[in-house]
Amino acid sequence: MQCHTIKEVSMKRYLLFLAVASVLLVGGVRADAVSDWNSIANTVFLNAARPGGGAIIDMAYVHIAIYDAVNAIHRRYRPFAVRPSCAVSWASKESATAAAAYDVLVSFYPSQQHFLDSVYTAFLATLPDDEARAKGIAIGQEVAQKFLALRSGDGRNAPVTYTFLPPGPGVYQLTPGAPPPPATPQTPWIAQLRPFAMTSPSQFRAPGPPHLSSKRYASDFNETRLYGVHDNSARSPEQTETGLFYAENPGNQLSRNIRLISTAHGLSLAENARFFAQLYVTIGDAVIAAWDSKFHYNRWRPVTAIRNADIDGNPETQPDTAWLPLVVTPGHPEYPAAHGCVTGGLAYALEKYFGTSHLAITLTSTSVTGVPLAQHSFGNIHEIVTEIINARVYGGMHYRTSGEEGAAIARKVAEWVSRYSFKRRENRDEKDEREENGVAMTSSPLSTLTASSGITEGFPASFSLEQNYPNPFNPTTTIRYGLPQQASVKLTLFNTLGQLVATLVNENQDAGYHDAKFDGTGLASGVYLYRIQAGEYVQMRKLLLLK
Repeated sequence: MQCHTIKEVSMKRYLLFLAVASVLLVGGVRADAVSDWNSIANTVFLNAARPGGGAIIDMAYVHIAIYDAVNAIHRRYRPFAVRPSCAVSWASKESATAAAAYDVLVSFYPSQQHFLDSVYTAFLATLPDDEARAKGIAIGQEVAQKFLALRSGDGRNAPVTYTFLPPGPGVYQLTPGAPPPPATPQTPWIAQLRPFAMTSPSQFRAPGPPHLSSKRYASDFNETRLYGVHDNSARSPEQTETGLFYAENPGNQLSRNIRLISTAHGLSLAENARFFAQLYVTIGDAVIAAWDSKFHYNRWRPVTAIRNADIDGNPETQPDTAWLPLVVTPGHPEYPAAHGCVTGGLAYALEKYFGTSHLAITLTSTSVTGVPLAQHSFGNIHEIVTEIINARVYGGMHYRTSGEEGAAIARKVAEWVSRYSFKRRENRDEKDEREENGVAMTSSPLSTLTASSGITEGFPASFSLEQNYPNPFNPTTTIRYGLPQQASVKLTLFNTLGQLVATLVNENQDAGYHDAKFDGTGLASGVYLYRIQAGEYVQMRKLLLLK
């Protein structure tokens, strides 16, 4: 038997932590286990050269498994797909997150198992080696197993045959920069993939694109011809920068930015599980809807249309046989714009999650020439949607109508997901037979919680104060805290000057999880601080009232 000093064990754990951090800090963000495994999954996709659409879809699988594993412990919201049989409230959410993500990723990417084994082992070594960790692993493994079984035969990576039609007006063809024949468009299987929340890939199919002889088509054509061309463009320098900003690998850009947004809003691990899952289900289903429309209409790209305008039958369009776009055209049909669905899906999912369109959001990009990490800041989600529509025109790979229809799909999907999934439980004993069958949950009104309503879902292992939800909010939000034992609790709210604004709780309370509702009606928009004192435990967090 070998004996190790505390110092030796601590050093080993420190070195293992550094091994994990070397992966997790690639995007410059580390917050909690959910963000960590988002970063790890993104590294797997990059290592495997997974195309952007496929990577975004696969991230939805990962985060659904994480959400159902963490939520089985936290039990604040309804399951999305499956419910494990072994859940207990004292299990480690961190190890459940890691196990769920690891099992999905190893199943999808066996070639990456050595990397995943190393990171998984190192990650678990940063957690206490106790019964809570072991139970969390068991929960994560069971959720992943059930979820993968539920999705078996769903069409992921299916060998879908695509045959190019003969060249003709409006017909999609390979574009400059694409692999030569017999190459086919990227990931045609996505058009037939069973959605995560939608009822079918065609549920939100875009209306038909403008007819080639129409004035709208001519307007779209001429705008992209002038503003999307590589050289001698009508673009301003700022417009060129915008066109390049969204030329990064979309899966990588999305992963980094969602982690940045999560960190900026100070979400707890349990809320992060729901946050990432809701965003990726929304964006994933929007991608499926986009691909359904793309392969249904099979529309030619601007580079093909502009070079062959002499056959479109529209007197208001003129050909330019040497025309090239600012950004290399992605390898799939044009209509509708995929980034309208991806970035639009991000914007509208954020609106639904936080309950407001007025959000201060910063997005980043690594694809702007001469700028290692460019940043664009927005005051509301509509500015994001407007910019992505413009960006695809400036990039030269889409028409304005395509961007608008892509964003319209994203808005419908975000509304659908928000209405029918990730809903709060009415009470801790609430059950739904659909949960046993792995079907996305049907909506029901959120329960109205009074201050310190005392919802008990087992006994927490330690005192805790969670991030309020929603945050930002207007005018009401809920603050959850955990008591491992009976305690005298005082929950107070202060402004940034340190002045007391409200006392939400001031009483003895039993062990368990408790919710306190705060109504900001009558207060000005701004940052406020909420503080809990329970026995000797003291903690403070920020909340944002945004009217």
